Amino acid sequence: MQANPVRSSDEIGQAYHAMVKMSKNLNQIIHGIASNVTEVADQLVRSTEQFTQKSKQLLQINHNAT
Repeated sequence: MQANPVRSSDEIGQAYHAMVKMSKNLNQIIHGIASNVTEVADQLVRSTEQFTQKSKQLLQINHNAT
């Protein structure tokens, strides 16, 4: 959007500036979503590791009990 800036203040200029603003807002939203996805993925990895560890402990307890 910024390669060919429009300097007029008519309808075209207003539309251009609205598109630039919308583009910046969308970029911020997408960045926020990407950050949240990364955070949730990291939490999922930690939870999976904990689940695996607990499962191994339960299998060992079960094996020792038999």
